[in-house]
Amino acid sequence: MGQEKEPLPFTAAERAIARFFAPRMLVWLLLTLVLIGALFWLARHMLPVLLWKVTLLSTAAFFGDKIARAIEWRNRRPHELLETAAKCYGRAHDLRNPDDERGMDLARGWQLEQRADGIYQRRAIVIGCAMIAAALGS
Repeated sequence: MGQEKEPLPFTAAERAIARFFAPRMLVWLLLTLVLIGALFWLARHMLPVLLWKVTLLSTAAFFGDKIARAIEWRNRRPHELLETAAKCYGRAHDLRNPDDERGMDLARGWQLEQRADGIYQRRAIVIGCAMIAAALGS
């Protein structure tokens, strides 16, 4: 019999707010607000330029992510590959499997982990290149 899942203590909105104000990102948010305040105080006429650049970079990040997801291997997401790899490792340590299948499961799990890692790296590179291109373009 399967175990029943316990209800999560937080709603989706509460988790989103907690992620938005995560300690590692809160520092960057505060720094950004301080710099925007300094820009407003020192050079008000530059605020439209700042808005234009933020719009360019956000749009480039969005489209870079869409491009990176479009070129993924067989339309598989990295987390799906990692879940499949974990299942392969679980089968490899199952004593009911014959010895010859264990090695295949371990090798398959390792291959899936490497492929997921490559997808993550390619996604970061494509998004970064799109943002650099947008920043240099205008």
